[in-house]
Amino acid sequence: MQKYDLIIIGAGSAGCMASITASEHSSKVLMLDCKEFKEIGKKVCGDAIGAHHFKTAELKNPPSDVARGRIDAVLVYSPSGRNSYKIEGEGFALNRYEFGRWLLNQALDKGVELRPDTKVISPIIEKEKVVGVKAVDTKKRGIQSFLGRTVIDASGWTGAIRRTLPEMHGLVKEPSWEDFAVCYREVRELKVEIEKPNSAKIYLDADIAPQGYWWFFPQGDKLVNIGIGVKGGLGNDPKRLFKDRIANLPVLKDSKVIDKGGGAVPTRRPLHSLVAFGTIFAGDSGFTANPIHGGGIGQSMISGRIAGRVAIESLNEDDPNKILWRVNKEYVDAYGMKAAGLEIFKIFLQELDNEDLEFGMRNKLITESDLDRLSYGSGHLSISEKAKRIIRGIRRLSVLKHLAETARYMKKVRKLYENYPEEEDYEIWSISVDNLFSEFKKIYI
Repeated sequence: MQKYDLIIIGAGSAGCMASITASEHSSKVLMLDCKEFKEIGKKVCGDAIGAHHFKTAELKNPPSDVARGRIDAVLVYSPSGRNSYKIEGEGFALNRYEFGRWLLNQALDKGVELRPDTKVISPIIEKEKVVGVKAVDTKKRGIQSFLGRTVIDASGWTGAIRRTLPEMHGLVKEPSWEDFAVCYREVRELKVEIEKPNSAKIYLDADIAPQGYWWFFPQGDKLVNIGIGVKGGLGNDPKRLFKDRIANLPVLKDSKVIDKGGGAVPTRRPLHSLVAFGTIFAGDSGFTANPIHGGGIGQSMISGRIAGRVAIESLNEDDPNKILWRVNKEYVDAYGMKAAGLEIFKIFLQELDNEDLEFGMRNKLITESDLDRLSYGSGHLSISEKAKRIIRGIRRLSVLKHLAETARYMKKVRKLYENYPEEEDYEIWSISVDNLFSEFKKIYI
């Protein structure tokens, strides 16, 4: 039975960032992954990420062989395609595999020990604390045990450790499929050059992508990541929807499929606590992706960075659990508070039909600046601006009313998260968050 300062399950974005961070402190770090070594880094993804995430994660920008192109704006289109929002900001279109290998190599260069072909099957728990894991060597079929002073579960949404832990309020071990977006995407080489190759495009159309959207993310002049994501639990097959409603677009005529695949991503607020029984959850295991569009690379890196640093800080403390609780407060400030508000907005958005979406975007019931303010729970509008919205929305007062109610609940969520509790007051706070979301869902669902 081998002993380590830190055991990290999963060599994805969150796991690698946690490993890189922890190894900066000369700690003995073990990273386990169920994939073969050459497969680590592969992931079905939209491949786009905002540049600000690298700064927040304290990571240099990706090199040219990792970033296939640059993005300077995201365009969000109405169902007709005639109305749109433009959200400006620097970003990158990644070669997702090379990006994963870039992170992995940084971890290995810092002395992290990697065990590929190793599937974690259960935690080792002593006195209500995870002190290690049991794993199967998928090639040799032998069971191994590893002890760690701290364990980070960065194994993805299936949660190798999360789903096996004892009960704790707010610890969602098996999330509902309605809390997921199910996706299918292809990377295609086009015969024609892309218009606006530095703009990522998102299309809201309930007929094509029920309670979701489809995307067109350029990766240069002729390469594109194009896909569709829809709400899970409704029986919609994204691959079938792609084939029937997207694959025959004129821009894709005679194009070559470079890569394809499907997957699922949690689109809900993060776990109420990213710490439980001495384990830290990072990336999709902690449900850190953006609830609106499912983008999660940046959030995985940020949560991994926080998890790795705090885990090492806890090693020489008399009360390590108290130190680990910092993960929650730091991630709430970095992104968790925003994500909780975005889940409220997602619930509102998913219940709109195409007519509501078209009307709202045509009449600017929500503006680009609103999107930013609303996402932080600060949807305040001046009296004159409210009057203009009422005039513009007079034909669909119900939508305007629901939008105002949504903004009100987003403020309530922000207030709760601004007062994130210490561990002893956590359960009462967690119940309050659940009650608020249940109350809001009764309005729309």
